[in-house]
Amino acid sequence: LTEVDKRLGIGHALRALARDRARVIVDTVAGSASGLVGVVGADFIEISTAVGSSVAVPMAAITRVRAAG
Repeated sequence: LTEVDKRLGIGHALRALARDRARVIVDTVAGSASGLVGVVGADFIEISTAVGSSVAVPMAAITRVRAAG
């Protein structure tokens, strides 16, 4: 890995998805959530769901992020 690759983490990728308004499915140790990535904090992300609610997901619980549909 290059030095730049070492510094870029999942937060950078999630912020790019939030900026692009990409629909995602976030799998966690407790289940999954789908929708748009909203807020990306230091240790959590917020997923805006299709029904108008939002779900906070701890970064430590994320096992996979994938494109929805």
